[in-house]
Amino acid sequence: MTILLIDVATNLGGDQKSFIDLCSALHASRSVQVVAAVVRGPLYDALKPTGITLYPLDPAVRKSSNRGIFAWLANLFSSSKGHIRHAIHDFKPDIVHANTYEAIKLIPSLSRRKLLFWSVNGLRLSWTETVFIASRCARIIAGSTAIDEFLGTALPPAYCGRVRVIRNALNTHIFTPGNKALARQTFQLPSGTPVIGLVADIVPWKRHAIFLEAAKLILQQDPTIHFVIAARPYSSAYAVYEKKFREQVAAFIPRENLHWIENVTQVELLLPAFDLLIHTAFGEPLGRAVCEAMAMEIPVIAFDSGAIRNLITQHKDGILIRSEDPKEFAREALRLLADPVLLAKMGIEARLSMLKSFTMEEIGQRMIAEYKNTIVAETENDE
Repeated sequence: MTILLIDVATNLGGDQKSFIDLCSALHASRSVQVVAAVVRGPLYDALKPTGITLYPLDPAVRKSSNRGIFAWLANLFSSSKGHIRHAIHDFKPDIVHANTYEAIKLIPSLSRRKLLFWSVNGLRLSWTETVFIASRCARIIAGSTAIDEFLGTALPPAYCGRVRVIRNALNTHIFTPGNKALARQTFQLPSGTPVIGLVADIVPWKRHAIFLEAAKLILQQDPTIHFVIAARPYSSAYAVYEKKFREQVAAFIPRENLHWIENVTQVELLLPAFDLLIHTAFGEPLGRAVCEAMAMEIPVIAFDSGAIRNLITQHKDGILIRSEDPKEFAREALRLLADPVLLAKMGIEARLSMLKSFTMEEIGQRMIAEYKNTIVAETENDE
């Protein structure tokens, strides 16, 4: 069985990290042939060491994907060597699996012998977009219960039966408890004081301002605490929000207690520096940053919303906040930092929780089973 997985992103975001983990898990199983068709760039480079067969796509595929229906149709019939259509022709996959909406809308019509899978990783698609793409798919993979609930409201009943909830994989061999002293030395952070972190790209729904307000409240009680924001500009579409974020960081007092690390290519090297992660995004579809921190035994305080409420068990492996008041985040952070035994216990429980549900091996086997079951079901339908 040959699986062609496709992603056309030009950056390396959370969806692409999950794509890498899925490709690696499938490849490690040795029960399927895996081909990854991706644009040359950070994702392509990150997949090289895995030994997976790579098919480079022309960067123009991604650039033209949002220029309207005529550009899209022109792209589909392009003779470019790196085009998705050629990858499908060359490898003759049994399953074509698109990792994002941007990828799936570039996939041409497939014969009945080739089945289309779509991983839904967001909650911000329009009803029209979702239904149109779902109509083409043999299976729709919801990366979380929150996405499954969204699809249940967006899709007609006939399409809901195509949805399967399979959480995104996480490489718990990479995201494992690390050396705090080394991490702080590497990123030039103080060694003898608590550090609270936020890992979130500069996009509006991450709501960095809540983190900054909570930090100010915490400093009123304990001026020794330091704060780290690992945040990179994500898209020129959010230039106004980015400008405001930069102004908020520049105005933060005392400035020496706030560290903005703009480019972190390997967040697993930074996370061990944290005593605590505060995650201020609301309505997260997946919550990968939360999973990564929990896998590294870093307790998390986050909003009780979206996928996060299914990741954290309240007061056991993390804290869920039901109010948008920064005071709630500040109070819980101070309470945990004041009790090192509880903080450590919560971190251990957090990793155990990730090991139970998010290992690459388990997710890989579940996905392979779904591929096989779908092929059998579709074959029976044809007969």
